[in-house]
Amino acid sequence: MTGTTADTQWKFSSTYVVLPNENVDTDQIIPARFLTTTERTGLGKALFNDWRYAKDGSERADFVLNKPENRGAAVLVGGNNFGCGSSREHAPWALLDFGIRAVVSTEIADIFRSNSLKNGLLPIIVDGKTRRFFAKLVQLRLASTYDCAHNRARIYHLNQRAIYAAIGEADSRLRKPVTLNHAIQRLMVLDAIVEDGDLVWLGTAEEKIAHAVLAL
Repeated sequence: MTGTTADTQWKFSSTYVVLPNENVDTDQIIPARFLTTTERTGLGKALFNDWRYAKDGSERADFVLNKPENRGAAVLVGGNNFGCGSSREHAPWALLDFGIRAVVSTEIADIFRSNSLKNGLLPIIVDGKTRRFFAKLVQLRLASTYDCAHNRARIYHLNQRAIYAAIGEADSRLRKPVTLNHAIQRLMVLDAIVEDGDLVWLGTAEEKIAHAVLAL
């Protein structure tokens, strides 16, 4: 991933973790009792503290950030209205110190977004259909990385071998680049494979028929 926030520039490649909770506020991101410091380092230990840890201080195995397959992920896909609540700058500090470099959501609170941009955390807003389909791709292991370059975001990177296997085509390095309409047809097949009524991510049935007609 390459991106620019304020005076910060970075490049990295990462998997991502999905935290579907909606209205995640800054007190849930980092509880107020951890705001006694003005240092940016060390706050990652307290990130989502009340969700990550049990009362005895042990990690909750069922929390997404504690699952082995999600450790090291630098992109957090959050639910709607992420970062609402108070204006504490410690929230992006905690995310960054934990290793999160970008947050994706259908809605990100304005003050949290501003604080994130100032501190080098990239906030990306996507529409609801995109986010739900994005989360579904993660679940199906059909996507694995996230790329962003200078205000042009590719919200997810498809695993081409898995995609070609899903639509019943060989993954050959000798295959010719497809046209946009052929790509739409293939993605329509993938849409059918997902089989979820809430994930009609290519639009209405009429729009799909129109795309199919154009591709003939």
